[in-house]
Amino acid sequence: MTATPTAFPTSATSRRANPWTADGNGVPDECEAVCRWDCGDGSGFVDTVDFLALLSEWGQVGTPCDGDDNGVDTVDFLALLANWGPCS
Repeated sequence: MTATPTAFPTSATSRRANPWTADGNGVPDECEAVCRWDCGDGSGFVDTVDFLALLSEWGQVGTPCDGDDNGVDTVDFLALLANWGPCS
């Protein structure tokens, strides 16, 4: 039996090998370039949905809301707040 590849890998190792995301965080690089902190829904706004996504990922490494790849923490929370509102 062979595994079926997915668009967004589930393990940290496979995220690093994903050709769509050079930093291994699971978010396609083309989306990050537009708005890094729109990590919850890709709506074009950093808002409550993104804040709730960040909270649900708290402490996890390599998730869409982990901006510095050392686990979602206070630094990521403050960066999200600093970028609150429409993406530019």
